[in-house]
Amino acid sequence: MIGIWKQNFILGFVVGIAMFFAIIVANLAGSFIPILMDRIGFDPAVASGPFISTLSDLTSVLIYFNIAAYFMSFFVQTG
Repeated sequence: MIGIWKQNFILGFVVGIAMFFAIIVANLAGSFIPILMDRIGFDPAVASGPFISTLSDLTSVLIYFNIAAYFMSFFVQTG
């Protein structure tokens, strides 16, 4: 959608790839953090909500910036 809106399909590709990996990481965190919290003795229902949200947001931004920086080296022409 962003590729059509901004008429830049490379940007749409980068955002799509970043969203794919961010969703994968968020799903893995949402699955494994409650199990980990239960094993170390915390209540998974109380402790994992804020922790999963924070971890998911942080990793989403890092994934997006890393993918954007990687593709910038291919598509941005210097000098």
